[in-house]
Amino acid sequence: MTTTTKPLLMGASMGLMMLWMVHGQLTGETSLSGIALVTFVGAHILFAATIIGAGLVVTRLSPAARQWLRNLRRPSLRHLGIMLLGATLSAGAVHIWIHGLI
Repeated sequence: MTTTTKPLLMGASMGLMMLWMVHGQLTGETSLSGIALVTFVGAHILFAATIIGAGLVVTRLSPAARQWLRNLRRPSLRHLGIMLLGATLSAGAVHIWIHGLI
């Protein structure tokens, strides 16, 4: 896949998943409570913080890990923008289609 197609498709799938989760919360069609939603989001934040913290600790302790992280490819802002565009377009199109506006 090209460098534009993959993030666009990944963003599109994330947009649909978020639309499904938020719509279920707003309409009460899901058994998730507010506490479950906060726990879900909190677990993701905690996981990200743990990964970032472990990376910072390892780079302080290991010169080899420091060099490996320097050479690691990081997504650019363009990549992030394309993913957000895909999420917005897919969620918006499905939302409009479901509500019969098209």
